[in-house]
Amino acid sequence: MTRFSRTVLGIAALVASGGAAASVQFSDWQAEGIEPLVSTAARENRLMLVVITQPDWCPPCIRLERDLLGNPEATDIAELTRDWTAIEVLGYDSPGAEFLAEQGLRFHGTPTTLLLKPASADAPLGEATVLTSINGFPEDYTDTLRRAAGGFDQVLAAQQAMRDAPTLENYRTLGRAYIDQGSVISARRVYRSMLMRTDLEAASASSVSAWSFSTRWNTSLTSSNSISRRSSASRSVRMSMDR
Repeated sequence: MTRFSRTVLGIAALVASGGAAASVQFSDWQAEGIEPLVSTAARENRLMLVVITQPDWCPPCIRLERDLLGNPEATDIAELTRDWTAIEVLGYDSPGAEFLAEQGLRFHGTPTTLLLKPASADAPLGEATVLTSINGFPEDYTDTLRRAAGGFDQVLAAQQAMRDAPTLENYRTLGRAYIDQGSVISARRVYRSMLMRTDLEAASASSVSAWSFSTRWNTSLTSSNSISRRSSASRSVRMSMDR
């Protein structure tokens, strides 16, 4: 999205809301630079909210911005994120794509929301602790962020569920939790273990196929984040894949 088009969208949002401020206050990482933002967050023990989006053509990105992040009436998310450092990055356009590659941040299509705890003042965001990763705009978006900020660990919870009942659904939940936190190798181990369970073999085939696609999709996104995608043809392909 060009700076002009984002300005137009911003003006439209202000007009629609009567000039009220958006619920989530995003820092301008391009103007301020990411280093001072990460440094301040690490020093003051703040969480960082990274919203990877593409609101010029991605329908769920548009809904997320309109209904929650940019909605002045969304008081719950406003209160939750008040002391966080929040940035918004266009995942497929320059300079956002290059920024994500340089920082080592992975995402599973747009919108992807990452809640991070910076490792140190001078470390890239890819080395931060991932408290949670949200793909799309689910109904429990705000609750997921709140649970993660409160110390809920989806991997630990999924591991405990597996110990209690190693069912197909719990295998999938654990694999997904690892993928969301960027631990693709651990996710592979989970799905290989699932395949070795003969009692789950028939039911697990479709799950592994879906996981294999998501892993390839994640890998391709990671490797191509630094590539500027400007042609309408490539944009159409991305739109069809995100649906």
